Amino acid sequence: MSPEERRQTIVHEACHVAASWLHSNRMLRLTGYHGALWAALMLRAGAQPDPFCTVPHVVHAMQAIRTRNYVRVTCDCGPVSMFSPQRAAKMRKGSTYLCRRCFMPFRFSEAA
Repeated sequence: MSPEERRQTIVHEACHVAASWLHSNRMLRLTGYHGALWAALMLRAGAQPDPFCTVPHVVHAMQAIRTRNYVRVTCDCGPVSMFSPQRAAKMRKGSTYLCRRCFMPFRFSEAA
């Protein structure tokens, strides 16, 4: 991890802590952990408010935590995401989930 990636990660997580001090966790669950307050804190700290982790070994560690029961989905912008079995079942029954990057609906990955 480069020094800049490390700084970005620390600022990202520190902004989560600051947001939880400024608002209750219940409020954060309603407004989103990467909502307007978090983004404003990131900008104030001099960092880009990007909620998506792109540091390769962190992404790999997050994927390793997931169990084999998770379902691979994808969207038009490319990256593969993992859905819980419950969310995948809802998707099979007709629920639509949109990607937060490209705002296109997720679909089941052919590699699943």
